[in-house]
Amino acid sequence: MRYLFFLSVFIQLSAAQPAIHVNNAASLGFGSAPANSFAPGSLIEVDLSLVAITGAIVPVDPTTVAIQIQPAGSAAVVSSASPTGVIARLSNDIPFGAATLTMTFNGQTSAPAQISIVPSSFGLFTRGNGGGPVLAQNALTKPARPGDFVTLWGTGLGAAKQDHVSVLLGGHVFPVSYAGPAPGFPGTDQINFQVPDDLSIPYGCYVAVALKIENYTSNIGMLSTAKDTQACQSPFGFTAAQMAQLDAGQSLYLGQVNLYDMVGKPVSQWFDVTGFARQESAEASFLSLDGTNVAGLTDPLQSADTYYSCYVSTIAGARFIGTSGALNAGNKLVLSSGNTALDLPLANPQTPSFYRAQLPVPSPVSSPDAVSTPFFRPGVWQVSSPGSADVQPFTGRLTIPPAVRISNAANLMSIDHTKDLTVQWNGSDYTDDYVATVQLAASSTVVCRAPASAGQLIIPAALMQGITQGANGTGLELLLTPKPDRVTTFSVPLVKGGTVPAMFRYYPSEAVPVQIH
Repeated sequence: MRYLFFLSVFIQLSAAQPAIHVNNAASLGFGSAPANSFAPGSLIEVDLSLVAITGAIVPVDPTTVAIQIQPAGSAAVVSSASPTGVIARLSNDIPFGAATLTMTFNGQTSAPAQISIVPSSFGLFTRGNGGGPVLAQNALTKPARPGDFVTLWGTGLGAAKQDHVSVLLGGHVFPVSYAGPAPGFPGTDQINFQVPDDLSIPYGCYVAVALKIENYTSNIGMLSTAKDTQACQSPFGFTAAQMAQLDAGQSLYLGQVNLYDMVGKPVSQWFDVTGFARQESAEASFLSLDGTNVAGLTDPLQSADTYYSCYVSTIAGARFIGTSGALNAGNKLVLSSGNTALDLPLANPQTPSFYRAQLPVPSPVSSPDAVSTPFFRPGVWQVSSPGSADVQPFTGRLTIPPAVRISNAANLMSIDHTKDLTVQWNGSDYTDDYVATVQLAASSTVVCRAPASAGQLIIPAALMQGITQGANGTGLELLLTPKPDRVTTFSVPLVKGGTVPAMFRYYPSEAVPVQIH
């Protein structure tokens, strides 16, 4: 799992007829509702495609925008969604069925986008990227407790009645006390529910919350919960006082030190070679983040019986984490274990908080079982800094397990899509502090999770039957990550007093090419 940090994205329209994307204004396309499906009366986001990255921005002026829907219906522009898009509300009388939507703006008309009008296609409003903390009277220092009532907002309930709607809290289904239009906010739906006193629900700062409407679920948001009157338990090591600052909209520094051990086709030679090589690297950063971006660094917390499951994902992408500043942690960091050491220099002297080291990539070999032994050998590793004008000297420690190995890799390179697919690995080397995630990326992506200690998982034939060979190739990846609530943390003391929390994580993975028949 890598996080991309950007300051800005610039786009320019091509000379051809511009293309558009249409999404639910709340979910932004995430969730299990059919793609490009929308309910009458719901809010949609219409955005220009990113057709080229240049040094110029060509914005859409919402006052010039008109939206046309064929064969029937209309959508009224409500506001600007971004420099290149708008929020619009579909008419309540738009008929069900297939339709095309075009956007006219700045004297141009877009190419048509294919959409489908359905009785219900709900998205949950959250703070950021279709996920993150929910828009509710909920905070890290004011978490929801058993018996409390919580209000969620979204769009796209459409014809769904209250008895068709349930809340998924921590992955478990519970009834709602109201699901319908939000008074005074056209296009917006309101859902009320009472937090149950149920031992199956995990408690923490970022508990998964979503809506289940008949046979689909919305995008997943995060709700802060606790059993008692205290602040929620931060997986990042923030104190209650620091979480109060995040609740107040302030940004705080958070350190990240990540070790990567990847076995697969060399990324730098993707189009030129075949075979397998071990690729190891380390990254560190100390960035100032607000509460929404802090939440983007973890997965929503779910109970084990729902978190360890399989699903089909129609969207692949990275989370985009915004930062408002950086902390200088020294000219370099040092990773070490016993007599082995690796310097992490500044990736760019102009960016005094991002450190990176890439180990040399060996020549590829014909089998993943024949790759070189890892530099990041099992044992206790530490990251240290001699200090800087901002931080005092510090050391963080992490015990890493052996590198992950797919033990039946040879059987996975040619698979029958009508049968169960079993993936096996060295599970006895791991504890339940790690999660094993298998991603089979083909015509669509199947994702399955299991405890790393389990040593195997099965992708059921029911999911396999719906996929075919991908247009750009098909691959299977096994990735191990720390459980969301079991990340190793340490403290970085500041020269001016106080401390900054930091995470130390290890990500081993292996990927193999796959032929589906």
